[in-house]
This record gives sequence, structure tokens and C-alpha cells, in this order.
Amino acid sequence: MAVDTVPNSLLTPDELERLLSRGHRTIYSAGSVLIHEGDHSDHVFYLLSGHVKAVTVHPEGFTQIYMPGSIIGELAVLTGRVRSADIIALSDVEACLLTGKVWLEFIRNEPRANIAMLRNLASRVIAADISQANHAQNSEARLVRGLLRLVESGYGRKVVDGYLIPGITQRELGAFSGISRESVAIALRRMRRERLVTTGRGRLVIHDLDAVKRLPGNGDGNL
Repeated sequence: MAVDTVPNSLLTPDELERLLSRGHRTIYSAGSVLIHEGDHSDHVFYLLSGHVKAVTVHPEGFTQIYMPGSIIGELAVLTGRVRSADIIALSDVEACLLTGKVWLEFIRNEPRANIAMLRNLASRVIAADISQANHAQNSEARLVRGLLRLVESGYGRKVVDGYLIPGITQRELGAFSGISRESVAIALRRMRRERLVTTGRGRLVIHDLDAVKRLPGNGDGNL
């Protein structure tokens, strides 16, 4: 993959070329675990293609999806703490593996890239705070926000009858949205009755994304 074709990259093509020249490109198949929660490993991934999810084991939870152009695992390198989540490939992915030493040298020597990544990290912290602030919302509103976060992440794809989100179970969708699997089932039942979504085994299609955004409790519909 040419370095100037990575979507959503925080890095310029020149910065990315300098970074990738110091790492090792590798392929992971869907379902592979790139990082294990609790490990003391010292490396960072730059995601070139595909999507991965962060899943906490203790407590169980599905916290985030990373899209191409994302930096993964940098917090453990910066803090020296153990890994806080499993990182699991949702699809086949290509990533560049960098040692912690190389990563730290890169951010010290690339001020523009450093600022861009700090802004991205701040956005992630703010998003987590907003998620906590919305904890009092009813289950359907929280599920809607979870679905919209999945769409915003770039995971899934447009199909003839809507937007397909594959490979996500109701339990994972509940953990991602901060509600129980039972609450997910109830909320999806209503959305199916209104023909907003259809579901199957590990498969969900949103037929009318605009209508889902307008559901009561979703505020102004912003992601």
C-alpha cells in the first residue's frame, strides 16, 4: 500500500513514510488478537487497512473500534503500564509494528505529528466523558448512539438496502453502548417493527440511518 493512500491518517505522507521505514508491516487475519489485556509488551501498531476493536476482559466490555490511520497501543508505551484491553481484528488487517523506542523517538522528532496525535487523544477522552455523561439515557437512546459510533468509525459498508454492520453480536453491541444484551434485544425489536433495521446472526443492517438519528432521546442527532 502506498503511504499516501491510508484513509483518515493523522500523519502526512512524508511523516508516514518516515515512520513506516522504521517498522515492520504484517498481516493479521480476522479474529486475531494483536494485544492482550494485562500484557507488559512495549510496541505500537499503525493500522494501514481493516478494523480492530478494543475489548476489556475485566470488566467485560467492548469499548472502541479503530479504523485505518489509527495509532494503537501508544498509551501503554507512554505510561509504562500494562495493556488495558484486548485488541482484536474485526477483519483482515495490515498494520505496521513499531517498538516503543522507535515510537517515542518519532513523536519527539516530529512536532506536527505529535500535536495531531495529542488532539486525537484529547478527542477520545472527550468522547469517553460524553459517553459517561449520557449514561442516564434510556437503553434505546444509548443503543442508537452506539450504532452511530460504529457507522462513524467506518466499520461496515453501504449495501443496496442500507448500511451493513457485520460480525457484531448483541452482547458486544450492548457492551459498546453501555447496556445489557437484553436491553439491546428489546430496543432492536422495536426498531425492526418500524423497519429501521434487520438483524441476523452476527449481522445488522440499518435501512434508514437518518430516521435512526431522529429517534427520541438522541438529542440533535450529532455523532
